[in-house]
Amino acid sequence: MKRECYQCPDRHPGCHADCPRHAAGRADNERRKAYDRQFRYIDSMPQTKTAQSKTRAPRRTGGAK
Repeated sequence: MKRECYQCPDRHPGCHADCPRHAAGRADNERRKAYDRQFRYIDSMPQTKTAQSKTRAPRRTGGAK
């Protein structure tokens, strides 16, 4: 995704503060992020790595026979 400032002829240090193109792009990005937060995938098991390490640890170390 190209940003609105890519190859902008009016770009100079500090121009983001008063650039309408940058403000519009930032607002669009915030709307997209809000939508993604609203409909994001919720992992049913958020501690997946911890659960896998606890499950696999006995197999790696030989486990109880």
